[in-house]
Amino acid sequence: MYYDLSYNYYNPAFLFCKGFLYDKTHKGDGNLIFPVHLGQMAGRNAIPAMIGFIITAVGIPVFGVAAIGITHSDGLQTLAGKVSKGYGIFFTCLLYLTIGPLFAIPRCATVSFTTGVAPMLGDSGAEWLYLLIFSAVFFAFVLFFSLRPGKITVWIGKIINPIFLIFFAVLMIAAWSRWRPIRATRFSPL
Repeated sequence: MYYDLSYNYYNPAFLFCKGFLYDKTHKGDGNLIFPVHLGQMAGRNAIPAMIGFIITAVGIPVFGVAAIGITHSDGLQTLAGKVSKGYGIFFTCLLYLTIGPLFAIPRCATVSFTTGVAPMLGDSGAEWLYLLIFSAVFFAFVLFFSLRPGKITVWIGKIINPIFLIFFAVLMIAAWSRWRPIRATRFSPL
């Protein structure tokens, strides 16, 4: 990364923008929805569910970062290569395919469609067509932003995240103004 030595990187506005950028890139919006849903479904088993969620969503990633730091590895392939060179290549490819094109990338479009567009469609028989169109537009925006990596700090830190925080604040105020206790479910899957 190129650093402009004449720029004041301790400027509060720059640090605030970077903070928003790191917040949005390390915390997906699913982390706002899934824990609440998990707690609601857990019912009386909320404490064991929280412990399991913290172990898998916080503990394992922290251990992964710690393993790379302790072994002084350059990255995942070097770390996995300590088992064997073939395993390092296989595991790295498998992991990148899993977190990329096989699961995470399609999930980004389908979750956005399911939560934002599908409820407005009702019982339309051509939902697959709407999903296809939505996915094409969604990934066109992703491509547009990805081809301009130098501007990501500006777009995410100064534009997208503040808009998200405003909408999130409106949502929270609306939810608190209509708050009612949630009834316990009849079954507990955990």
